Amino acid sequence: MITFPDGSTIDTLEVLRNSTIHFHLTGSHFFHSATVASDIDFFAQDDEKTAKFLVDCGFKRLETSSYIDTQTTAVFRKGSIDVQLVRDVALKDKVQEKIKALFPKFPHLTKLQQCEIWESGFLFVK
Repeated sequence: MITFPDGSTIDTLEVLRNSTIHFHLTGSHFFHSATVASDIDFFAQDDEKTAKFLVDCGFKRLETSSYIDTQTTAVFRKGSIDVQLVRDVALKDKVQEKIKALFPKFPHLTKLQQCEIWESGFLFVK
């Protein structure tokens, strides 16, 4: 929830959805393996405008994270929402679509196995 100076509020997901910045759904919600306890993950192009927008919306930049692919340059979190900023958003989007189509068991792999698939995808899709 974001509270404006006049006291009005808006849901954080609604703010992301209404933004001119394109936030791509990823993680368990994208791969259809989310549970009620799952966080919500997005990625977006890494640039100053996006980082400033996230900070202005109350997101905090994480010092460390479990996102270990080479495309992810920063991770911002607010509550149960994570936003990864990435080097090449079009590449990450293409690779994500390929992973979803080719690896139906992807969400059940270890983080290391998932990272290896991401990295292979980045090499092959380029």
